[in-house]
Amino acid sequence: MADLSMLELFRMEAGNHTRVLEEGVPGLAADVSPEKVQPLIHAAHALKGSGKIVGLADAVLLSQAMEAVLDRCSGSGA
Repeated sequence: MADLSMLELFRMEAGNHTRVLEEGVPGLAADVSPEKVQPLIHAAHALKGSGKIVGLADAVLLSQAMEAVLDRCSGSGA
């Protein structure tokens, strides 16, 4: 596990990215345009990467799942 300063940085970054997701996901029921979906994909992807850096496997798995769902919303997923 990473040192405390890295975990604190992850916590701050995660707060910003989860805020983007919390604000954007509800609107997908009405609009899945790239302008709406891409910032959400970016937020999930960033959470996944930073979770890997600090060794938080559950955060990585959750972020990976969110990213996959959002990719499917955008039409770019498999």
